[in-house]
Amino acid sequence: MIIYKSVNQLEESFNKKELSFGNQDIKNKYNQDYFKNKALVIFYNVDSRSGFEYKFKSLVIDNDKLVLNITVDEGNEGATILSPRLFFIEINQDLVKDYDKIEYKLVS
Repeated sequence: MIIYKSVNQLEESFNKKELSFGNQDIKNKYNQDYFKNKALVIFYNVDSRSGFEYKFKSLVIDNDKLVLNITVDEGNEGATILSPRLFFIEINQDLVKDYDKIEYKLVS
C-alpha cells in the first residue's frame, strides 16, 4: 500500500487511473491543508466471506518496514461471497516520514 504524503501524489494516482473515485467529496477532503499534518493510506481488500469486522490494531516498524496490524472479527460471518473493502486510513505525517509504503498483517 502506498502512503500518500501530498495532494500532488494523490492527484497523480487519480490521473494515472490507479485510483478512481466518483465522489468529489473525497478529493475535496484530501487537499493541501489535509496533507500539512497527515498522510493517507488507501487500503483495498476483497474477502471471500461477508460479515467480518476489520479493526486496525497498531502501526509498527518490523524489520525496517512499516506494518499495519489488523485484526478480523469473524464472529458475525455471513454468506460466502466476495466482499470488497475500502478503508481510508489517516496517519500523522511525523509517524511515516521515513516510509513510502506500508504493509499489513492479520494478527490475533
